[in-house]
Amino acid sequence: MKPTRSRNPPRELRPQGQALATDLPAPRGLVAGTFSIEGDDYVVLGFPLPVRRVPDGLSAAEREVVLLVCDGRSNAEIARARKTSVSTVANQLSSIYMKLEISGRQELLRCCTLERAEGP
Repeated sequence: MKPTRSRNPPRELRPQGQALATDLPAPRGLVAGTFSIEGDDYVVLGFPLPVRRVPDGLSAAEREVVLLVCDGRSNAEIARARKTSVSTVANQLSSIYMKLEISGRQELLRCCTLERAEGP
């Protein structure tokens, strides 16, 4: 069966005189964006992605290792991603644990809280 198109002309989605969605404030916690395709305007609403807060007092390399641990990577995966050895990653993790006065990955994950990114 062949799909058929409606012969009715496209109708206006909003009554005349009403505000567009972009004219209204976005609901709390949402970020609004607009774009056009072939002359049609679209509004997109979305939640900002959470951002990891890494504790202060760590070197740039240690901060990178912390973020990779928070992503669920193993020591071997972190070593490959950073182009270092597994023993270097283990040493960096030991240093991180000492600096933060914690004993392992689970505590490290608790130290790295998720915070909502601020919208525009």
